[in-house]
Amino acid sequence: MSMDIYTLVKLCLSGNEAAWKEMVDRYSGLVLSAALDVGLDYDLATDALQETFLELHRSIGRIADPGAMSRWLVVTTRRLSYRLATKQGVLLNESAADLVDERALPDEKLEALERQALARRALDRLKPECQALLGMLFLEEGSASYKEVSKRLGLAIGSIGSARARCLQSLKAVMKELD
Repeated sequence: MSMDIYTLVKLCLSGNEAAWKEMVDRYSGLVLSAALDVGLDYDLATDALQETFLELHRSIGRIADPGAMSRWLVVTTRRLSYRLATKQGVLLNESAADLVDERALPDEKLEALERQALARRALDRLKPECQALLGMLFLEEGSASYKEVSKRLGLAIGSIGSARARCLQSLKAVMKELD
């Protein structure tokens, strides 16, 4: 259903279920990236994602410029992440003031989060073998060694480098397609 954000917001305001699904599909990677970026673990980050979209549902009619939807979602996610972290006693990467002040979100930070979200969406479209390999090498905390990758994925150690290169090429092509 890919459409411009202004049309998407109008359809959401009219209660169009497909438009809401498109909104969530389009921005969930960005929201998740923003929550993880401030220091939430994956479980709390998914809670922040749900809270952010609930807040969007309540507030969409008050968003002055739908063209700034990415910024609104990231700022909202950061604020909600702060609240969730406070309730859970979790220490975050940034100070509370930086998380709740919209002016503390520089354009470069927003662009980096948008690139992360694009990479996540692209990764989801790769073959499961590439998802697993790239996830182990680049997304898991501590990044797995080739020996561990070989053991977990059943790949010969000598083939991991070329498989990684092929998977990265596929990821790059999908990201270009999505962008």
